[in-house]
Amino acid sequence: MRRIILAILLTAAAAARAAADPGQTGAVTLTRPLGARPVAMADAFAAVDGGLDSLSYNPAGMARLTQSELRSDYTHGLVDDSFSFLGYAQRLKPLTIGVGAEYYDAGTINLNLSDGTQGTRKVEQDYVGMLAAAAELPGGLAAGLVAKYYRFNLAQEARASGAAFDAGAQWHSPLPGLSFGAALQNVGAAVKFEQQGDPLPRTIRAGAAYALTLEGQTGDAVVAFDRFLFTADMISVLDEPLAAATGVELRMPFGPSGSAALRMGYQFNSTANGLALGVGFREGRFLIDYAMGLQKTLGNVHHFSLGVRL
Repeated sequence: MRRIILAILLTAAAAARAAADPGQTGAVTLTRPLGARPVAMADAFAAVDGGLDSLSYNPAGMARLTQSELRSDYTHGLVDDSFSFLGYAQRLKPLTIGVGAEYYDAGTINLNLSDGTQGTRKVEQDYVGMLAAAAELPGGLAAGLVAKYYRFNLAQEARASGAAFDAGAQWHSPLPGLSFGAALQNVGAAVKFEQQGDPLPRTIRAGAAYALTLEGQTGDAVVAFDRFLFTADMISVLDEPLAAATGVELRMPFGPSGSAALRMGYQFNSTANGLALGVGFREGRFLIDYAMGLQKTLGNVHHFSLGVRL
């Protein structure tokens, strides 16, 4: 009977994972994006100095952080699932150190079998701890590393744990505002719940970003948007077709220390993702971001980020 229950729950867990990221390999939680800002730009973020937002795209993006940063994220998924993150980054010259924790809950399923077995079981619970380090290097370069320890629980019956690693680099070119970045993610041994293992979703990212900043006024007209950020990435995930993504962010200042941002992006040749939209607000040390990913087949995913710079 235990095998029957396990089979039912594992099927439900697989369906939940497929709904969120169809076509993925094992350990899908390791591919979930952090930060509503990059999500709104369709995950085209490998070349951006993003602080904690860079943890799931390119750890080198933490290297130029100027203030300590505390942030939490929450994602409401396509089915009865949710994903949350809590992270902290500290500038310790010449390094920036970051720590974070992720939690994924795929919801519950009710059992009512013909033999009288009843009850409620958790479909899937995943935990990931992260330790990251990034540093600025001469010549406009930056490099970063992330070590991740994961523990996955399927159907409260099957468990797997292990480690994965990310590495990335960025380069600020001599042309002001133009930068390039690349990262290799989720390198490690296969995930094993039973005897058979599934490979980690090894990912290669490479991209460029261009930031255009307008100072003050143009003639007698006040500039509505004072900063434009354009990004483009190529994304290769193991056993998935090569995808391309592009994003744009428009920033509008308000008040002595506040700003608002409009963001949009699109992923091409992706099995699940397409258009993404979002907004962000900064006031002094505080920030709030929201993004909505328009999934191609199963509906929309909502991402929220709250943060403070200390």
